[in-house]
Amino acid sequence: MDIGQQLKKIRTDQARTLAEVADAIGLTASSLSQIENNKMHPSIQSLEALLKYYRMPLSEFFRQMERADFLVVRSADIETIRTQRGILI
Repeated sequence: MDIGQQLKKIRTDQARTLAEVADAIGLTASSLSQIENNKMHPSIQSLEALLKYYRMPLSEFFRQMERADFLVVRSADIETIRTQRGILI
């Protein structure tokens, strides 16, 4: 996961709107959207302001980034294979 995706996840997990967050930290909603969609990188100051608003230490943010390397698959998209020994997913 990259920085923009992680910031978007935090915002949506906290049920905050783009406009609400952007206004609180002095960005436009368009700029925040571009950051979340990886069309623009946040400055250190913007990243710090976002994380302060989300009440998340910078170290915890990057710790979550490191742990976020996993694949998400919808249950409907999983294929199961039945073998004599059991089920493989």
